[in-house]
Amino acid sequence: MKFKWILVVFGLMVSGLLVFAPAPAPQVAFADGNGTPSACSAMAGNPDADDDGQSGTVVTIEADTGDVITRICIRSAQNTFLISGAGSCANVQGSSDPGQSGHSPCITSNGAYGINNCYTVSGIGTDTVTVTRGASPPCHDISHVDFEVDEGDPPTLVIEKECEPDANADETFTFDITAPGSAEGEQNNLALDCGEESDEIELEAGVDYSVTEDMPLPLGWTLDDVGCSEVSESDIPNGVTFEPESGDEVVCTFTNVFVQPQNPTLRIDKVCLPPEVANADATFSFDVTPNGSVADPDVDCGDSSAIINLVAATPYTVVEDGLESADWSLTSAGCTGVTDAAVANGRSFTPDADDVIVCTFTNTLEEEDPGSIRIEKDADADGDFSFDDSFGCNIPDLEDGEGFTCDDLPAGLYAISEDVPADWDLVDIECTGDDDSVIDIDDDLTFEGADDFDGGDDTVLIQLAAAENIVCTFFNEEEVTPQDEQDEEDEQDEDDEGPTVIVQAPPVSPPVAQVQGVTTAPAPAPVVRIEEVRGLPSAGEGSLPAGQSSDWRMPAGLVLIAVSLAALTLRFKERS
Repeated sequence: MKFKWILVVFGLMVSGLLVFAPAPAPQVAFADGNGTPSACSAMAGNPDADDDGQSGTVVTIEADTGDVITRICIRSAQNTFLISGAGSCANVQGSSDPGQSGHSPCITSNGAYGINNCYTVSGIGTDTVTVTRGASPPCHDISHVDFEVDEGDPPTLVIEKECEPDANADETFTFDITAPGSAEGEQNNLALDCGEESDEIELEAGVDYSVTEDMPLPLGWTLDDVGCSEVSESDIPNGVTFEPESGDEVVCTFTNVFVQPQNPTLRIDKVCLPPEVANADATFSFDVTPNGSVADPDVDCGDSSAIINLVAATPYTVVEDGLESADWSLTSAGCTGVTDAAVANGRSFTPDADDVIVCTFTNTLEEEDPGSIRIEKDADADGDFSFDDSFGCNIPDLEDGEGFTCDDLPAGLYAISEDVPADWDLVDIECTGDDDSVIDIDDDLTFEGADDFDGGDDTVLIQLAAAENIVCTFFNEEEVTPQDEQDEEDEQDEDDEGPTVIVQAPPVSPPVAQVQGVTTAPAPAPVVRIEEVRGLPSAGEGSLPAGQSSDWRMPAGLVLIAVSLAALTLRFKERS
């Protein structure tokens, strides 16, 4: 048992203002006359008796819903209680009359208390206690009231299922327990067979609960009666509602009666697979032929059609004729309660009187083929390029001409960004394969569906469609410095120059001298040198002075011509 202390202070009208004494902190013991708590003992600062002459002042104490106030102690403005000895809430303190006190004994039952029976108490044992002051004089105003609370045991609920005429019929019923604003005791699809009862369900005191039996009921069954013990219940469709108090042991009994149909009936159940889509938002249409005046039903995953009354000895077909999505396939169909046969997309049968037929159609959601995203690198120089992705593909660093594929991707949104290295520019991103997918090339993760590359973009977002294979190529160029540009220009100039012919003219041969019969040998023949020289000025015109040389630069194709001309010239000079 748990106890709770609450100090209720009664406000007095003083000079037209209400003045309230502050509440002391909760205590663990009842008033003991030593200020623990200070109520029911002398309390400095308490206002004097009300001087407006009114009587019948009322103090109402309210505990939490479901709690029970077990005893109280009244403190008045004057000594208006006699000491009762043992069992009193407190001993006398600060009283001028040892036989009287300003507080009551512990009050554990309703009645009148105090000198002249000034204080009438009602509600002990409930969650609301009222203390009413008698006429003044002689009665004095109530200063405050202590009270002790027993929070009690939580209420509980048991649901019983009774079936008639067969108390133990092989049938199952389900129930929902709801409590708006509270999760205590809430349950859905609580299943009970005929003759069973649920385990004890703990509820919360002071909360409105509703208990309902799920519809539709099994074929041939009706809900005949619902009743609950220990609470005042109200009928609602297919169940009851009630507000339990602490300690209530509520038992709600649902009675169902089986009524044998007079005509054959049909119900269509829809099962959707795999289990994770058992209640998917998908609708399936059926043709029941002949259907009389009943409209052909539409049935959702996990649901059942309304009962369809048939005519005995009449051939029927039940066919699934429309799907909400082409992603579903009909994988099985069968009927119970009748001898049936397969037809295209359904079943056929001829019912007898009182047949209760249930045809179950099972559809399976076709798995979508996965897609892929491939990243390829095109760079104009050597380098490593890294990528970040939003889906855990862990793309490795790529060099020029390399690529990496992220496989087995379901349809969805994917993002891939390049970490552009220093001294490199990302100059373009191009993607192919997006017949149904949507590509967005951007500089952030905001999907806008714009696939044009702008400077600064480094991210591709792909709304991948099922079974599509996307290839995105990231193009990079190495940044060019001014020195790189000069070096390239110089190299180009060198490529444009041809070989240079250097012709060195020989010295002029002196005349042949006759010295006493000795003939002096002529000068050596001239030498022609051919070299490839770059960067020299263009050859000039004119003859070469003896003993000097000059560089003549000409295209490589004219080198042989120049050499030949030089040789002929030298031979001509020698002959002359």
